[in-house]
Amino acid sequence: MSQPIEQGRRKPITAEQVGSRLNAALAHGRKLQVTGGWAEAKEYLDGISGVIEAAQIGILNERGLVNRMRGDYTAADRDFLIARAIAHSRGDFEGEITAIGGQIDLARTGDRDPNYKRGKDLEFAQALKNEAINVLFRISDEWNLAKVNTFIQLGLLDHELGDKEQALEEYALAEQGCRTLLKKKPRSAGLQNRLMRVLTIKGVTQTDLGQFEDAAASQKEAFRGYTKLHDVRGVVNAARSLAEIAEKTGNIEAAIEWNQKAVEASEQIMEGGEIKIIDPTGNKLASEAILRLSKS
Repeated sequence: MSQPIEQGRRKPITAEQVGSRLNAALAHGRKLQVTGGWAEAKEYLDGISGVIEAAQIGILNERGLVNRMRGDYTAADRDFLIARAIAHSRGDFEGEITAIGGQIDLARTGDRDPNYKRGKDLEFAQALKNEAINVLFRISDEWNLAKVNTFIQLGLLDHELGDKEQALEEYALAEQGCRTLLKKKPRSAGLQNRLMRVLTIKGVTQTDLGQFEDAAASQKEAFRGYTKLHDVRGVVNAARSLAEIAEKTGNIEAAIEWNQKAVEASEQIMEGGEIKIIDPTGNKLASEAILRLSKS
């Protein structure tokens, strides 16, 4: 049974409703067919099939991402593989490159799921990168979220492979894409989140390269953006990164302050004064850093 929703919000469509609408559409196609309208029936049913396949690509790619975040890499791999095959057969380059990006992510981080048989495979990830680049050449020059996410994945891979200058170039392209899209849809929370994500990972790479001033600018913008979006994990990550920059540049007091902001952001005070830890990992690491820095 579905859960109650807030009054005034549109109820999400249920599986039963989808099935009912599909059956009605099929019944119409069947009516065309039995009355001798075979050409019309084929055109109509081709249209239904196309809509279903397009929806399936999006669903599989989204579910693949969810399975990856849940730590079920095997299920995620299956979703991306099927989505990619359907997208390729339809000439859906955005759906195809989204699936390839998901596969790159799994190959880069595969050791995070002990049950994933492929595991971490950077050689395979590099092969997938080449395939992604080939698809990029076939996509329109216009920016879209699929292209942005692809450059993010390419940057993360090149950072992992040690080519951090190349990673920065890819992050710059992803950032350009985000800012271009945000000019058209400035209130899009999804695009704002993507931009903050790009700024955070770009700041990490800039820190690794010793570009501390640029890194701090990236992370501070990400911190402000994530705060507005109420993205706890993003706020914590940006604050911890700023603490690292402060420590590496010898500003221990600022490092403690940023770690404290990370701790505060990761906690939520419940009714009765109980504190709920929303980001346990970030809270633990920031707390340990405060203790260590206080002793230095």
